[in-house]
Amino acid sequence: MWGRGLTPLEFWKNIEHIRRTDEEDMPGVVDSLVSGAKTVQVSTSWIPITRAHSRIMLASTPGPSPSDSNIPTIYVTTSVSESTSSTSMLVLPIPQGKAGQKQFMEALPRAIQFAARNLDDTSRTPMRVAGESELDAALGIAMVLLEALFDSNGVYIGQLEKRGAS
Repeated sequence: MWGRGLTPLEFWKNIEHIRRTDEEDMPGVVDSLVSGAKTVQVSTSWIPITRAHSRIMLASTPGPSPSDSNIPTIYVTTSVSESTSSTSMLVLPIPQGKAGQKQFMEALPRAIQFAARNLDDTSRTPMRVAGESELDAALGIAMVLLEALFDSNGVYIGQLEKRGAS
């Protein structure tokens, strides 16, 4: 079930239906639950992570917005197709569930490098991290950026300084 993209939230919301399903019908039921969950309403309100002095912001949005092309954004999508990235937009295709674990780990160095390059800019422009309706991977990326690029007081110190280089 989990390998088909079923999230714990959808599992618990549909536990009775899942329990009544025969084993041979389970893949079809799970696929319909997963596809139905993708129509969840999303918020395009950016939530600043105050611990990082609002230098990182998080949101759930159905897709990258070209209208905000000046603001550096890491966009996590569940679509496995290659998407176009630019100097201010990094699109990371990461499937949901266990299927996306490897892609998530492989995406981390690219996300850190992209964020460091954009946060090093002295304009103090915030770094945005967004994802589709399920924010698990986007939130994971934001947490890794906090650990990799900020000190324990939430002050941006950059990638090289964190590792002790001068």
